[in-house]
Amino acid sequence: MQHVVVLGGSIAGMAAARALRSLGKRVTVVEPDGLAATAARDGVPQSGQLHALLDMGRTQAERWFPGLSKDLVAEGAVLGSGSEIQLFSRAGARSPSRGTS
Repeated sequence: MQHVVVLGGSIAGMAAARALRSLGKRVTVVEPDGLAATAARDGVPQSGQLHALLDMGRTQAERWFPGLSKDLVAEGAVLGSGSEIQLFSRAGARSPSRGTS
């Protein structure tokens, strides 16, 4: 079995590792900040910021990683839709029906 090393455990690195595994490759992910779910990511300045995944992205990620949505919710993620989703700008929160400008 061919062994591949992926440098970086970002979403791109993990997706690459998943794609390589589906091709039957043995994969090692090297991430200087570690891969523990609770570890602070010193090399990722935006790690402490709010993150969102739009529904089509979540749908595709679920195809690649079955059970991902359930796992994310179990770790504290909130699934929302429609008016539950709020967009934030310098002007404050606005609902999608009122626009983002």
